[in-house]
Amino acid sequence: MSANQISKRVAEFLQQFPPFQLLPLADLMPLANEVDIRYIAKSALLFEEGQKPNPEFYVVREGSVRIESSHGDILYDICDVGDVFGVRALLANDNYLASAKADEDALVYAIPLEAGRKIIDKNPQIALYFASGFASGKALAKATFKKPLTEAASDAAPDLLNSQVRLSGRKKLVTCSPSASIRDAALVMTAKKVGSVLVVNEKQEPLGIITDRDFRTKVATGLRTITEAVTTIMSAPVLCSPPDLTQTEYLVEMLNRQVHHLCITADGTSQSTVVGMITEHDLLLEQGANPAVILREMHVHSDYKKLRDLRLRAAELLKRYINNNVDTEIICRIATAINEKLTARLLQLAIEELGPPPCEFCWIALGSLGRSEQIQRTDQDHALILEKDGFETYFLTLANRVSSQLEYMGFENDPAGIMANNPKWCVSLRQWKTYFHSWIEKPDKAAILLTTIFIDFKPLGTANWLAEELRETLIQLVQAHPVFLGHLASDALTTPPPLSFFRNLILEREGPNKNEFDLKLRAALPLIDCGRVLALHAGITTTNTAARFRKLMAIDTNNQELFESAGDAITYIIRMKAQFGFTNNDSGRYFDPQQLGKLEQQSLRNIFDIISQLQQILEVRFQTAYIR
Repeated sequence: MSANQISKRVAEFLQQFPPFQLLPLADLMPLANEVDIRYIAKSALLFEEGQKPNPEFYVVREGSVRIESSHGDILYDICDVGDVFGVRALLANDNYLASAKADEDALVYAIPLEAGRKIIDKNPQIALYFASGFASGKALAKATFKKPLTEAASDAAPDLLNSQVRLSGRKKLVTCSPSASIRDAALVMTAKKVGSVLVVNEKQEPLGIITDRDFRTKVATGLRTITEAVTTIMSAPVLCSPPDLTQTEYLVEMLNRQVHHLCITADGTSQSTVVGMITEHDLLLEQGANPAVILREMHVHSDYKKLRDLRLRAAELLKRYINNNVDTEIICRIATAINEKLTARLLQLAIEELGPPPCEFCWIALGSLGRSEQIQRTDQDHALILEKDGFETYFLTLANRVSSQLEYMGFENDPAGIMANNPKWCVSLRQWKTYFHSWIEKPDKAAILLTTIFIDFKPLGTANWLAEELRETLIQLVQAHPVFLGHLASDALTTPPPLSFFRNLILEREGPNKNEFDLKLRAALPLIDCGRVLALHAGITTTNTAARFRKLMAIDTNNQELFESAGDAITYIIRMKAQFGFTNNDSGRYFDPQQLGKLEQQSLRNIFDIISQLQQILEVRFQTAYIR
């Protein structure tokens, strides 16, 4: 075989794996021409920990290579076919941090550093891959998971999700002064054919907003006369946003604030000049369907079949967002808003059927919805906090109706019975406080399990003050019983990360998911558990895992990079779970490791390393060796 044919085969092999798959074959040929093919016998060393760097880095062609400590007592990774290792010399002229030993007879491609640097200099994406993924074969914890290199904006992505929103759907912003009469405002709105008008001061700063609804509820009802000043019917303060957000971000702002208009000002506050107005109608014109439509219809429909159809439409919408690479956190926020609205509507309908509740109450979401991390329909996880004792019968009936309809909507009943129609979890605020007192003061195994289930709760409307009072009690209890956090930390260490992706990946041994990887148990939960313990220790009350790590970054600057990577990692896992779920039409929890490409495998390796570092922090900070 000629040298040119050998080089072409080398290039074709490299092109199958990241980061070389980002390059066309023609660009890989110069590099392939300089590759040296090496046979490495089992147990032979390519380089040792502390050794000066070789003038080359490596790609496994056949067999496997162990990346381990100099004495072999710590295994960092096992590199399989297509894996790149030993690139520390490519990134920095520094000694190796680990040893590389053939795990079995192996063939490797040795690529000269100069050839590698030429590729890096011309291709920033490849430079990013090396920098974020490797250092002497040890996976770094700095990888960015928000936008994997394989992600690219799809041509099919709707404009609503990718483009910058126009400042106004109108050619001219419609405003009036605070001294104008209600009649004047009505005439202006009629002439301009708009549904709202901004009230501004002499500096063109927003003071209030008047909409068609104000005329219906405040003027047509006779509460105000048309000769009065507009300030008597305007809504204030005006909800403002800056002009540099995307259409999706404006949409999420409207969903979160439950409004239909946003005033766009120079700096996003009401103390700066008005530059435009964006309305829900403007967004609907840009995009024929969006979550706002689904939320609006959920709010008015009382037919359960129509509500189920709306939730199915929402699932298709979320699937499209995943496929079009919409930011994962935005998808979670939209999915959370939809699921919360559906639950609230089912509660409202159940109350209309049963009659007014005998006391105030708060329906709380638990699990992924409680953390605002739910994209797909999962098991139901919820509970009820009642203002008083003695009214459990009414609320158990209410919970039964809501739970039954949620099951009809596609949310299966929780097999462990963590639901509001369980008498244990439909109790008064007094009883909930008693529960948490018992669990935190005597943290045995059962108490820790229950605490991890119920601690991430989120109120879904009704009397939210009940949930906030319970949360305040919870934080006070944790601060008063520091030993509890040690037990919680110890529990978070019960699921160690896999050492390597294929060779030591822990797969299910039996049951319907035999030989599959449990993404929730092995990757998501360790991140969630570590984030929860560290957040409670720091007095952080938010329940969202990524948000917890972002807040920890500001508090613990020594671990800032790790916490940033951890926040990105949980977002990546949530997205991966949703992708598998939509592809396989299930929860996405389990998958066959063979489904992943090399880039996804490397991302998971990096996540396992992040989990390991977080667990080391827990071990040291909470002295878990003395607890277990």
